[in-house]
Amino acid sequence: MKPVELLLISRDAEQAEILLKQLSSSRTYLVHHEKNAAAILNRLRNSPIEILVMNLEYFGPTQLQLVEQMRGLKINLKVLIIVDRVNQNTSAKADKIPNMYIFKKYFFNLDKDFTGILKRIRTEGKITKRTSKRHATQQAAMIKVARTGKMFKANVCNLSTTGAHLEYEAGVLNLSDDLQIIISLGELKKTHIIKCKIAWLHTDATAKKSAGLIFSNKP
Repeated sequence: MKPVELLLISRDAEQAEILLKQLSSSRTYLVHHEKNAAAILNRLRNSPIEILVMNLEYFGPTQLQLVEQMRGLKINLKVLIIVDRVNQNTSAKADKIPNMYIFKKYFFNLDKDFTGILKRIRTEGKITKRTSKRHATQQAAMIKVARTGKMFKANVCNLSTTGAHLEYEAGVLNLSDDLQIIISLGELKKTHIIKCKIAWLHTDATAKKSAGLIFSNKP
């Protein structure tokens, strides 16, 4: 299958390296990382870019105008903005633009969530914005699939009040599945159960599986 051509714009070298490392683990994307305006415009004019990823400190009216100019060169271009701060009026305008998605880094884990979100944008053309901060966690759990009744071991990462990132090896999941996360509380001799739905699924080049989860009840 022909890879999806993606253009990454990021002035933060360290964060760009994190994103590029994730993209290199997948054969899905052919990545172009450009740093100056002339190279960016040349790439958009001469390459069949399908997805534009911009890793920014701030997104406001000037940045929105720049994106609209770039989309003038590629009408169907899908744009993912990963940003520290965003102007609220600009964000409201961007929300009305098809195939444009803004994620604040406060709600976004660069080294866990990126490829899963990209997959949803590429295959479904829609994604739900996060409204709660993710915390760096690594919790062993059992996952029960309502559809099959089967259970498997997994690690629950980046826990928030609304969702989490799941890493697993043996389980088989579908996007439509309802799940239960079963966490043993150890010395308390209690079990905590969290009901959730799947937001996205991803398998990288090493066959490592991951999923984005949306909680039906708060953890």
